[in-house]
Amino acid sequence: MLILKNMTKESIIFLLSVSVVTLGLSFFTAFLYTKAIPMSQLLSRGVRIAGFVFPFVFVLANALSRFSNLEFVKWIYTFMSVGAGVAFYLLLGAILLGLLMLLYKIFGKSLPVYISWIVLIASTALSVLGFIQARDIKKVSYEVLIENLPRGFENKKAILFSDTHYGLVNNKRAVKRLVNKINGENPDLVFIAGDLFDGPDVKTSPMIALWSQMSLKYSVFYAPGNHEEYGNYGKFITSIKDAGFFVLEDEAVTFNGVNIVGLKYRSKNKEAEVAEVFENLNIENDFPTFVINHPPTFLETLEDNGADLMMSGHTHRGQFWPLRYITKAIYGKYHYGLNTFKSLQIITTSGVGTAGPPVRLFNTPEIVEITFKAK
Repeated sequence: MLILKNMTKESIIFLLSVSVVTLGLSFFTAFLYTKAIPMSQLLSRGVRIAGFVFPFVFVLANALSRFSNLEFVKWIYTFMSVGAGVAFYLLLGAILLGLLMLLYKIFGKSLPVYISWIVLIASTALSVLGFIQARDIKKVSYEVLIENLPRGFENKKAILFSDTHYGLVNNKRAVKRLVNKINGENPDLVFIAGDLFDGPDVKTSPMIALWSQMSLKYSVFYAPGNHEEYGNYGKFITSIKDAGFFVLEDEAVTFNGVNIVGLKYRSKNKEAEVAEVFENLNIENDFPTFVINHPPTFLETLEDNGADLMMSGHTHRGQFWPLRYITKAIYGKYHYGLNTFKSLQIITTSGVGTAGPPVRLFNTPEIVEITFKAK
């Protein structure tokens, strides 16, 4: 009851909707495998019961993680997140099995059992590969041409990253791995495009100690994402400031002759708010303007206000195959990589961490190296 009292009506409706959808998909998955692979009646019943119970435990674990610091809740949340990654590829396998069974039935035949086993093993293998690839951080490099670039910025290198989603699944070890990766690149400055945290409350002091290794070497600029808002936003922002990062919440700073603007997270229909933010910022018009904006949105508004470069994340590039086709449908070509909109250059990174299942299949985590050149 305490959980329900602390949740908004919208959150309760959302969780119930997720429960219903995942219930249908989970039971469908369990049912297909029990039909396609011979097993005892007892085992078949157990698999179907598991397919029925899993969605409710998954949603409950997510809800509990927002309001409880109990150790067993953290373990359940982590276990269910891993389970969701496996379940997703089992679902894809179940859909394939259903199509194959229908095709064989049309021709008056039964689907060979060995095909069902191949689908099951392949689905499981894909999820395992996704868990492995989620830990392999790569570097991608872009060169951007900027008008009126100060001489002090010529050939400077910055590292951009986003969507680390530090929380119950990714935490201290993930922070250390990323900090070591960035320090090994020895950049001149660092940009963080939001979703540093995942939502559930976590101990931030071990992370602060590691982040400080970066802020002592170079300037780090951060703008928040949507997932910080899903948890203790004030605590998260305070910890980021304590690490020595420049936290930009609809704010701008001038750094070595360049305006650096950080926007709070907003949904797509908030163009007027963003335009108002720029009207209220004290920006030096003769300087280039770099904007950190978690999602790759508001292109027209930013270009109208003289922005030269926007750095974003949020899309995860779908995070795991085949979801990249969904993010591309939503954000178009701006869902990933270096692109342009009129005079505005946009870099959207696929991010470092994982939201939900700790899986990144055929889409390894990345940091982005940006080299600045005068146009």
